[in-house]
Amino acid sequence: MRLEIQHFSKIKQASIKLDGITVIAGENNTGKSTVGKILSCMFNSMYKVDEKASQKKKEQIESLLRYNWQNSWYHNLKNDDQRVTVNVPSRTSRKRYANAAELIMAADEEKKIEIISELYDNLRNVIDDESRDALCHEVLEKVNSILNLKNEAVEQTLIADTFGRYFYGQMNDLYEPESEAKAILLIQGKKIQVGIKQNSEYMIEREISVMHEAISIDSPAIMDYMNSWEYSDGLSEQDLHLLQKLSANIPDNAIGKLMAEEKISDILKMLSEVTIGKVIKNEDGDFFLADEEMHYFEIGNLSMGIKAFTIIRTLLEKGEIHEKDVMVLDEPEIHLHPEWQLIYAELIVLLEKYLHLTILITTHSPYFLEAIETYTKKHNVDHITNYYLAQADGKETVMKDVTENLQSVYQLLAKPFEKLESIQMSK
Repeated sequence: MRLEIQHFSKIKQASIKLDGITVIAGENNTGKSTVGKILSCMFNSMYKVDEKASQKKKEQIESLLRYNWQNSWYHNLKNDDQRVTVNVPSRTSRKRYANAAELIMAADEEKKIEIISELYDNLRNVIDDESRDALCHEVLEKVNSILNLKNEAVEQTLIADTFGRYFYGQMNDLYEPESEAKAILLIQGKKIQVGIKQNSEYMIEREISVMHEAISIDSPAIMDYMNSWEYSDGLSEQDLHLLQKLSANIPDNAIGKLMAEEKISDILKMLSEVTIGKVIKNEDGDFFLADEEMHYFEIGNLSMGIKAFTIIRTLLEKGEIHEKDVMVLDEPEIHLHPEWQLIYAELIVLLEKYLHLTILITTHSPYFLEAIETYTKKHNVDHITNYYLAQADGKETVMKDVTENLQSVYQLLAKPFEKLESIQMSK
């Protein structure tokens, strides 16, 4: 797989090979994280987008049914006495409208009007039969206008909306805004391309369906929001996606779980040695970390290092990481002690080895870079590991393939140490 980028945000040009593990090294503010966001967005915006489009239509129909019922009821209600004649639970039940919308999606014209008429039956309390029938046919016409929307058009809109949320509406080249921003995925010889002009005009081509999600891990602090969803409004799109997966219920799939655990037993053993327990949910719906003796730890009190490993463990135990998924790790070494950086680096390599993940790592640490290089060789996955250096090209950034010349990266990232040595030598 390959990711091609042109004039996207501050990235002038990039061609990134994604065969197993890909590492992008470089100094701060060189666009490393932008590559990860583009990759995540390409996958998550298009993963099961056909199902998302169908669900979007269903939600719009549900909203339409509910709005028209409520609008007709409250506009025609004559006095307070009539209000009590209606079965309040049935008319306010969201599930009732959702069920009706689902039935309408698969019904013929005759059945559609029958479903709407039954749903609006208790409007007889406030309007006459002729008015109610007219309303039902009016609603049917609006429902059909939603159903007649081309699925491809809805899918394109959903993809564009996702890009807008990921990049806060700012995708085009910051220094050449008239240029078309392009992100191209090449998978098995097939192309997926997103072109964007003026941050709002999208040209989307898809020759292949996206079958896997991307999980982005930026900061371990995301775990603090597991019990504080009410404060999550300011989180990025990729953080919200990760938070949903961390908070998901464990699926009732014992056989699949056992098969997965057998395949990744080495990884789970490693994680059990560096974490203090597993995430559980109590009867009130709050998350805690519980050790083997069922001592409970508030998630907010855990160190950032423990959280970094617990995130991976939780995703694995909940079955939220699947074979051949995409994982983006943005400077994962930041919150880790040097010894734990080595463990984390080997963990990443083992995830690729046993689950065949596509893993993109960004780093500015020569220590962590060397750890990845060492463990990919140890576990014989160095042949599917590629390295890139994010370099300034004027005010913009290009990505240089340095797989065969890692020494140049070490020299760049080691400059601060050389500066310290120079200061020490001068005294």
